Amino acid sequence: MSWFFNNYLLLLQKLEIGEDPLQLSIHHALFWVQIHDLPLGLMSKTMARRFGAFLGEFLDYDTWIPSIGVQRFMRVRVCIDVRLPLKRKKKVLLGQ
Repeated sequence: MSWFFNNYLLLLQKLEIGEDPLQLSIHHALFWVQIHDLPLGLMSKTMARRFGAFLGEFLDYDTWIPSIGVQRFMRVRVCIDVRLPLKRKKKVLLGQ
């Protein structure tokens, strides 16, 4: 579970009985990421997997992709290693 405190990511982990808190590795967080400005032809499961793998570990994508109106984006669920810097942009080349 992740929350924010003073604009910092706060990761929480439930301990099991007898579990040593010093042995926990809390380095990953789950996020839904919005990917904007994609042509309609690139809003596919294949591209969702590629974008997810670029960001971290691909988990899922939103199967309802709006194609009419202002909201033209894809949502991808990823597991991100919080020790690494965030990746903000990726160029996509179309055709040759």
